[in-house]
Amino acid sequence: SRETGKPLWESHTEVTAMVGKVGVSVEAYQERCSPTTEQQGDTIAARRFRPHGVVAVIGPFNLPGHVPNGHIIPALLAGKFDFVFSSMSITAERMEVVDFSIPYYNTPSKFAAGKDSGLSVDGLDGKTVGTYAGSIQDEYLQREHPEVTIRGYENIDQMSADLVTGRLDAIFVEGTAAQEFLDTDDGAGFAFFGPDIFHAESPGAGAMFRQDEDELRERIDAAIRESMRTARSTRSRPAISTSAC
Repeated sequence: SRETGKPLWESHTEVTAMVGKVGVSVEAYQERCSPTTEQQGDTIAARRFRPHGVVAVIGPFNLPGHVPNGHIIPALLAGKFDFVFSSMSITAERMEVVDFSIPYYNTPSKFAAGKDSGLSVDGLDGKTVGTYAGSIQDEYLQREHPEVTIRGYENIDQMSADLVTGRLDAIFVEGTAAQEFLDTDDGAGFAFFGPDIFHAESPGAGAMFRQDEDELRERIDAAIRESMRTARSTRSRPAISTSAC
């Protein structure tokens, strides 16, 4: 809303359209890209599709989510690329049309506000809270905090800028993203408040695949497990000190 100059309700409408287009993309893919055969005289004509790689998806400033999404999801379904690795939260709704890897991280969502604001989770009535539009954080605020005004954003940079200038009273995002802001000079006057929020509807973020890509998904799962095992091993390895002889 802030970048495009659109009212918040219109941004929410765009996000809703993005979600709805997923099902339309699946139907269109099945209709237009399924192999077909046709009898033509004494011969049988066959039609098959082979994907070509995507160079880039560029969207307009006024519809930054809806228009690019109309190319990204169809490109994934058509095989133009193999999977999406972009901190996508695993949800039952999304798994109706795509598959996911095992979660590669599950960071809690957290509230952050000015250190002197005196805000608490039970004291948000009438406050304006920024979060990612259409995200599980957005859904959580709508469900658990109907007393707040929700302002949707595309990324933490937009949110933190509005928090610093006072357009927002608080933000509600993944703790890791918020911590990066708090560690900056601009974020020095802000802090977390309230408990860590883990979302029951999502076990975390995972890579997104076309359905029935079991072999590729299992390979990525194995790579994620190995990466996690290596990370744990590195953290538990004792420090080694050396001295000149």
